Amino acid sequence: MTRGKKATDAGLFELALRLRECNEPAADLEAEAVAFVNDKSKELGFDTPAKALAGACDIIAEEISDDAEVRRYLRELAFAKGALQSTVRKEFAEEKTKFQMYYDHKEPVKNVAGHRALAMFRGEREEVLRLELVVPRDEAIDFLRSRFVRHPKSASAHYLELAVSDSFDRLLSTATETEVRKDIREKAEIEAFSVFGSNLRALLMAAPAGHKAVLGIDPGFRTGCKVVALDDTGKLMEFVAIYPTIGREKDAEKVLLALFEKYGTKLVAIGNGTASRETDEFVRRVVETMPEDRRPLVVVVSEAGASVYSASEVAVREFPDQDVTVRGAVSIGRRLQDPLSELVKIDPKAIGVGQ
Repeated sequence: MTRGKKATDAGLFELALRLRECNEPAADLEAEAVAFVNDKSKELGFDTPAKALAGACDIIAEEISDDAEVRRYLRELAFAKGALQSTVRKEFAEEKTKFQMYYDHKEPVKNVAGHRALAMFRGEREEVLRLELVVPRDEAIDFLRSRFVRHPKSASAHYLELAVSDSFDRLLSTATETEVRKDIREKAEIEAFSVFGSNLRALLMAAPAGHKAVLGIDPGFRTGCKVVALDDTGKLMEFVAIYPTIGREKDAEKVLLALFEKYGTKLVAIGNGTASRETDEFVRRVVETMPEDRRPLVVVVSEAGASVYSASEVAVREFPDQDVTVRGAVSIGRRLQDPLSELVKIDPKAIGVGQ
């Protein structure tokens, strides 16, 4: 019989029952084992009393692991006193990854936040981390011993102690980890879905700026800022690239002022990606040079998902003759005019509203 598989021989089951019920301190169990070992037992490899006793202990260990009360207790123990521990795989030990904060991380199961649990599971799935549920072994063994070693002074106590330890180390610890991790994941995913839904709703239902001419700006350093002029219906009127962050502020200022004048711009939408802060500061300086009653309102908006939209079939149908950079800037501008109408074109998971 291999470990983990129950023997089908009645003799071994009878021997296991004898071990569980024995309350005699002086019983010679090895001698008794001979009586339980039959031809079937020998065919399975239990041809000596010691092997027969070991086989009977395996049966007891598996019966312990199947006990519903034991499973329940260990789950409760894991949630109350267990810990989720993550370590980095040796091949990533010297590398920086998005899971770096979990390279040597351990925290109580009851305190694990959903987003951290999902991050650790993701790190394990991508084979960067090793994840383990640590359950207080001594406390678990004490419970099993109190439940299954009914006669501590009997001759069978030693074998039952072995069966208890084997059951926890070989069967119950793995089964408990599987169940608890499943519960942690399910709770974390429910929380994540809730946060995602709440954030997405707030984003989609944000008040639109309305029918106003907008200048959409997709900021950048080396490649410059992609600027699109949109009319009050969101129609693309003009596209131009400016380079205010690499020493060409004067040229960029002239371009912006000309666009403001030409299209009667009321709003400027700046994406919050790379060079956003520098671009925002530059545009505000330009706007301050204008007469107060003609100054457009400058707003930084989320550009999450703009690149996804710009390469999508929807964007290609809308702007078949335009580059992806132009489409991205248009998306940024339209998000200010009417967030709902623009964001519904993008897969929700690309909008960046999750944990």
